[in-house]
Amino acid sequence: MCLIWHKLTPRAKGQSQSTDVTWRMVVIFRDAATADEWWRAVSGAKLAGANANLLADIKRVNPQFYNHNVAVFNILNFFSDARLSEIAQPFRGRAFVMTQNESTARGIDIIPDQGATDLISGD
Repeated sequence: MCLIWHKLTPRAKGQSQSTDVTWRMVVIFRDAATADEWWRAVSGAKLAGANANLLADIKRVNPQFYNHNVAVFNILNFFSDARLSEIAQPFRGRAFVMTQNESTARGIDIIPDQGATDLISGD
């Protein structure tokens, strides 16, 4: 199960960024159940103090496409940011984050749409 991310660069909320210099990330999960569990953990995160809105900017477009604003939080740091250790720890070994292949030769090749079923009820 793969999730495709488009990194939203720092800008006014609602504007789109569609240049080749904008990174695209891929989050790869062991299975669809892990992806669903991850989204529930991220979307329902209750972080304390100044970190309260750290994950609130992550938007789920469909089961395989998400947006986030790197000025708020960069998803590439999901496993390395100490502020998220409690949320990230259960997903170690079951998920990883990479940049998609792009003109700067970072990351992996584009993964085609897998026709995933939306497993989240009521969201």
